[in-house]
Amino acid sequence: MAKSSFERTLEKQVKQAKAAEKQRENDMRKEMIRERASSIVNGQPIINGMRIMDETAELLLDSLLKIHNGKENFHISFSFDALPECILSNVGVEFEKLTQYGMTASANLWMSGGMVDLMPPAFSYFDRKEKAINNNSNKQETDMKFDKDKVFIVHGHDNEAKQEMARVLEKGGFKAIILHEQPDTGMTIIEKIETFSNVGFAVVLYTECDLGRDKNADISEERYRARQNVVFEHGYLIGKLGRSNVAAFVKGKVETPGDISGVVYTPLDREGAWKMSLAKNMKAVGLEVDANKWLD
Repeated sequence: MAKSSFERTLEKQVKQAKAAEKQRENDMRKEMIRERASSIVNGQPIINGMRIMDETAELLLDSLLKIHNGKENFHISFSFDALPECILSNVGVEFEKLTQYGMTASANLWMSGGMVDLMPPAFSYFDRKEKAINNNSNKQETDMKFDKDKVFIVHGHDNEAKQEMARVLEKGGFKAIILHEQPDTGMTIIEKIETFSNVGFAVVLYTECDLGRDKNADISEERYRARQNVVFEHGYLIGKLGRSNVAAFVKGKVETPGDISGVVYTPLDREGAWKMSLAKNMKAVGLEVDANKWLD
């Protein structure tokens, strides 16, 4: 029996609705892929003006370049069997990343493979990456020139200990770098630390500034601790200058951090024996120290 005009119209509307729903689902899936790829791409480092791709994107690009194998045109067809296995579970995201990195045009993918056009930057990516990294390493080496006539002082609220250390260092011909005395020029604290810590040596003063205890312990178990910035800067300077170029001193009954292993904490004794310890440590890393000047 022939369908009525109403039935045909209804059937057409149902098909159109299904098609529209399928299109919406495809659009949503593509948008999710774009957003996921974008979050990865935008999180990659930029070195000397070049964005360095993530590891799986580099593996995929390398495979596509091998498939291209010097052909005259940029268009290639591929089978998923020729691609790294690690990308296959998220193949849509991986190809979208290459597009966002500027290495390919949008890929056409199907069940067993696909087609894609390589963009000109794809062919020089690995050479450009190597140059960018090498140039950055050279720049870092240039930027990281340490001034051996300067000593960075990390301190808390004990002004007496800070000033005594500065006076001793200056008697020996060193310039004492005290962070809050340096110009801000719009820098954050961490930027100031990075800028002014290109020094030959650093001293860290652990003084009785704060009180602390385990949260489950009784208040009677509170112990003196250094300021939190002191502990942070101590670890930072060990990482930047090396442990042998950082000396830690303790004034009073201060609980020292247990996570900085292998560190010797020298008491800031009233008799001044700590000065000889400081001189010995600085000489050990090649600094010219006349300890007799410190004993005057």
